Amino acid sequence: MIDGVAALVDWKAAFDAALASGPFDPSSEFFDYTVVYTFFGKDRFGTAFSTRAAAPFIMGRPGPCPLSLSPRTVSVTGIPNDLSGTDDNPADDITFHVTGGTHPYDVISGNIDIINAPGPLPQDTSSFTVDPNGVTTQVDVILTVFDGQGDSVQAVVTVKP
Repeated sequence: MIDGVAALVDWKAAFDAALASGPFDPSSEFFDYTVVYTFFGKDRFGTAFSTRAAAPFIMGRPGPCPLSLSPRTVSVTGIPNDLSGTDDNPADDITFHVTGGTHPYDVISGNIDIINAPGPLPQDTSSFTVDPNGVTTQVDVILTVFDGQGDSVQAVVTVKP
């Protein structure tokens, strides 16, 4: 019987070593790493022990991560905007975060009278904020994000009076 066995896996060292070995190439499909691990603890007689070893491994990446949008559903009370399209009140502003897919991203709104989407996002931008307009009845607005490969993901914003 072994009491209190724990293992530390030094993933950070594996990634640091991989990055130090040359420039990172995002088009590479497989990356070589070495993980260093340490087992330590005490046996049933109270004698401490530890062992350290390394193991090489390959981490594959068959392609880019799938396109994702967060949040996917949100509900907010819309505050009427002025003629400039904003209400200067962040209480109804919603920030979305895009991950995966391929740049550039393009955002469109299913109802520009309620939510005017930002359209194409700058190259290194993966988040955007929308400011819903006020409504007299509850409205669901679908925001769609397209990536550079034509993949899309949607979010539903429920705007309430």
